[in-house]
Amino acid sequence: MEETINPIELAMRKYKELHGDNSTLEDGEEFATVFNDGIMIISFEDKCFKVHILYGPPFIVNQNIINNN
Repeated sequence: MEETINPIELAMRKYKELHGDNSTLEDGEEFATVFNDGIMIISFEDKCFKVHILYGPPFIVNQNIINNN
């Protein structure tokens, strides 16, 4: 039987892979993690850890947000 891992724990593991094991979110920072059935946005604001979940697949737009010309 396959083990199910808490999605927040999985998102934090990915965050630490990119930023290092000792990294933590600072006030005002946030990141998004894409799962098979939605997107989880984790943020730290006013000394509170917040999780926002958007269910459903994301819309894919083939364009950069910032124009890097």
